[in-house]
Amino acid sequence: MLVDKEIRNRKDEIFQNGFNEENLGCISYDIRIGKILRKEHETDLILNPGEFVMVQSEEEFCVPKDLAVIVGEKNSLMRTGLIVNGPTYFPGHHTKAYLRVLNASNNKITIRKDDKIAQLFFEQLSQIPDQLYQSNPSSSFSDETEYREYGRYDEAYKTRITEMETMTESLKN
Repeated sequence: MLVDKEIRNRKDEIFQNGFNEENLGCISYDIRIGKILRKEHETDLILNPGEFVMVQSEEEFCVPKDLAVIVGEKNSLMRTGLIVNGPTYFPGHHTKAYLRVLNASNNKITIRKDDKIAQLFFEQLSQIPDQLYQSNPSSSFSDETEYREYGRYDEAYKTRITEMETMTESLKN
Protein backbone atom coordinates (compact mmCIF):
# COMPACT_ATOMS: atom_id res chain seq x y z
CA MET A 1 0.00 0.00 0.00
CA LEU A 2 1.32 3.46 -0.84
CA VAL A 3 2.11 5.89 1.97
CA ASP A 4 1.67 9.66 1.94
CA LYS A 5 5.02 10.55 0.35
CA GLU A 6 4.48 7.97 -2.44
CA ILE A 7 0.96 9.25 -3.14
CA ARG A 8 2.28 12.82 -3.17
CA ASN A 9 5.12 11.88 -5.55
CA ARG A 10 2.65 10.22 -7.94
CA LYS A 11 -0.23 12.72 -7.61
CA ASP A 12 0.22 14.12 -11.14
CA GLU A 13 0.17 10.59 -12.55
CA ILE A 14 -2.93 9.57 -10.55
CA PHE A 15 -5.10 12.70 -10.24
CA GLN A 16 -6.37 14.38 -13.39
CA ASN A 17 -7.91 17.16 -11.28
CA GLY A 18 -9.13 17.92 -7.78
CA PHE A 19 -6.04 16.88 -5.78
CA ASN A 20 -5.74 18.81 -2.50
CA GLU A 21 -2.69 18.28 -0.29
CA GLU A 22 -4.85 18.78 2.84
CA ASN A 23 -6.77 15.59 2.01
CA LEU A 24 -3.68 13.42 2.04
CA GLY A 25 -3.45 11.06 5.01
CA CYS A 26 -0.63 8.77 6.09
CA ILE A 27 -1.85 5.91 3.84
CA SER A 28 -4.92 7.35 2.08
CA TYR A 29 -6.45 10.28 0.28
CA ASP A 30 -9.85 11.72 1.33
CA ILE A 31 -12.19 12.31 -1.59
CA ARG A 32 -14.91 14.95 -1.54
CA ILE A 33 -18.47 15.08 -2.81
CA GLY A 34 -18.49 16.84 -6.17
CA LYS A 35 -22.13 16.14 -7.02
CA ILE A 36 -25.08 14.60 -5.24
CA LEU A 37 -26.63 12.56 -8.03
CA ARG A 38 -30.27 13.48 -7.93
CA LYS A 39 -32.22 15.13 -10.73
CA GLU A 40 -31.40 18.61 -9.44
CA HIS A 41 -27.79 17.83 -8.36
CA GLU A 42 -28.37 19.42 -4.96
CA THR A 43 -25.41 20.92 -3.13
CA ASP A 44 -26.71 19.54 0.16
CA LEU A 45 -29.18 16.84 0.99
CA ILE A 46 -30.86 15.57 4.13
CA LEU A 47 -30.78 11.76 4.06
CA ASN A 48 -33.64 10.22 5.99
CA PRO A 49 -33.12 6.96 7.90
CA GLY A 50 -32.83 4.08 5.42
CA GLU A 51 -32.42 6.42 2.43
CA PHE A 52 -29.49 6.22 0.03
CA VAL A 53 -28.10 8.37 -2.73
CA MET A 54 -25.27 8.14 -5.25
CA VAL A 55 -22.56 10.77 -5.15
CA GLN A 56 -19.76 11.66 -7.56
CA SER A 57 -16.36 12.69 -6.27
CA GLU A 58 -14.84 16.06 -7.00
CA GLU A 59 -11.59 14.29 -7.81
CA GLU A 60 -10.95 12.69 -11.19
CA PHE A 61 -8.26 10.05 -11.36
CA CYS A 62 -6.60 7.54 -13.64
CA VAL A 63 -5.34 4.37 -11.98
CA PRO A 64 -1.74 3.67 -13.02
CA LYS A 65 -1.08 0.23 -14.49
CA ASP A 66 0.81 -0.91 -11.37
CA LEU A 67 -1.88 0.06 -8.83
CA ALA A 68 -5.42 -0.73 -7.73
CA VAL A 69 -7.45 1.92 -5.89
CA ILE A 70 -9.66 0.75 -3.04
CA VAL A 71 -12.48 2.88 -1.61
CA GLY A 72 -12.71 2.87 2.18
CA GLU A 73 -15.16 4.36 4.63
CA LYS A 74 -14.16 7.23 6.89
CA ASN A 75 -14.32 6.22 10.54
CA SER A 76 -15.95 9.52 11.53
CA LEU A 77 -18.85 9.08 9.06
CA MET A 78 -19.32 5.41 9.89
CA ARG A 79 -19.93 6.42 13.51
CA THR A 80 -22.77 8.72 12.45
CA GLY A 81 -24.51 5.83 10.70
CA LEU A 82 -23.49 6.57 7.12
CA ILE A 83 -22.42 3.59 5.05
CA VAL A 84 -20.35 4.56 2.01
CA ASN A 85 -19.65 1.93 -0.63
CA GLY A 86 -17.56 2.13 -3.73
CA PRO A 87 -15.87 -0.28 -6.10
CA THR A 88 -12.24 -1.21 -6.37
CA TYR A 89 -10.82 0.70 -9.32
CA PHE A 90 -8.61 -1.42 -11.59
CA PRO A 91 -5.38 -0.46 -13.38
CA GLY A 92 -6.12 1.75 -16.37
CA HIS A 93 -9.49 2.97 -15.06
CA HIS A 94 -10.06 6.68 -15.72
CA THR A 95 -13.01 8.04 -13.74
CA LYS A 96 -14.42 10.03 -10.90
CA ALA A 97 -15.44 7.93 -7.89
CA TYR A 98 -19.12 6.97 -7.80
CA LEU A 99 -20.24 6.04 -4.32
CA ARG A 100 -23.43 4.81 -2.69
CA VAL A 101 -24.17 6.66 0.55
CA LEU A 102 -26.73 5.02 2.86
CA ASN A 103 -28.11 6.44 6.09
CA ALA A 104 -28.27 3.35 8.32
CA SER A 105 -28.99 5.41 11.45
CA ASN A 106 -32.30 6.42 13.02
CA ASN A 107 -31.45 10.10 12.51
CA LYS A 108 -31.55 12.46 9.56
CA ILE A 109 -28.03 13.17 8.26
CA THR A 110 -27.06 16.05 5.99
CA ILE A 111 -24.41 15.59 3.32
CA ARG A 112 -22.97 18.52 1.37
CA LYS A 113 -20.92 19.24 -1.70
CA ASP A 114 -17.21 19.29 -0.75
CA ASP A 115 -17.74 17.04 2.32
CA LYS A 116 -15.00 14.46 2.70
CA ILE A 117 -17.04 11.31 2.03
CA ALA A 118 -14.58 8.41 1.66
CA GLN A 119 -10.91 7.61 1.38
CA LEU A 120 -8.86 6.05 -1.37
CA PHE A 121 -6.14 3.50 -0.67
CA PHE A 122 -3.52 2.81 -3.34
CA GLU A 123 -2.48 -0.82 -3.49
CA GLN A 124 0.79 -1.66 -5.26
CA LEU A 125 0.33 -4.70 -7.54
CA SER A 126 2.86 -7.54 -7.59
CA GLN A 127 3.14 -7.05 -11.35
CA ILE A 128 1.43 -5.23 -14.20
CA PRO A 129 -1.62 -7.13 -15.51
CA ASP A 130 -1.83 -8.24 -19.14
CA GLN A 131 -5.07 -6.34 -19.66
CA LEU A 132 -5.88 -2.90 -18.27
CA TYR A 133 -9.44 -1.88 -17.40
CA GLN A 134 -9.87 0.48 -20.34
CA SER A 135 -8.78 -2.16 -22.87
CA ASN A 136 -11.14 -4.86 -21.55
CA PRO A 137 -14.18 -5.16 -23.87
CA SER A 138 -16.51 -5.79 -20.92
CA SER A 139 -15.48 -2.56 -19.13
CA SER A 140 -18.63 -0.47 -19.01
CA PHE A 141 -17.45 2.49 -16.97
CA SER A 142 -14.13 3.53 -18.54
CA ASP A 143 -13.67 7.30 -18.90
CA GLU A 144 -16.75 7.94 -16.74
CA THR A 145 -16.45 11.55 -15.67
CA GLU A 146 -20.22 12.03 -15.85
CA TYR A 147 -22.52 9.49 -14.22
CA ARG A 148 -23.79 6.78 -16.59
CA GLU A 149 -26.15 4.98 -14.19
CA TYR A 150 -26.05 1.30 -15.20
CA GLY A 151 -23.66 1.78 -18.13
CA ARG A 152 -23.96 -0.97 -20.72
CA TYR A 153 -25.93 -3.03 -18.19
CA ASP A 154 -28.82 -0.57 -18.47
CA GLU A 155 -31.33 -2.85 -20.21
CA ALA A 156 -30.65 -5.88 -17.99
CA TYR A 157 -30.99 -3.90 -14.75
CA LYS A 158 -34.08 -2.00 -15.85
CA THR A 159 -35.72 -5.32 -16.77
CA ARG A 160 -34.89 -6.75 -13.34
CA ILE A 161 -36.21 -3.67 -11.57
CA THR A 162 -39.45 -3.81 -13.57
CA GLU A 163 -39.84 -7.51 -12.70
CA MET A 164 -39.34 -6.78 -9.00
CA GLU A 165 -41.86 -3.91 -9.09
CA THR A 166 -44.40 -6.19 -10.80
CA MET A 167 -43.89 -8.92 -8.17
CA THR A 168 -44.21 -6.35 -5.37
CA GLU A 169 -47.48 -5.04 -6.82
CA SER A 170 -48.88 -8.56 -7.18
CA LEU A 171 -48.02 -9.32 -3.54
CA LYS A 172 -49.86 -6.19 -2.43
CA ASN A 173 -53.01 -7.28 -4.30
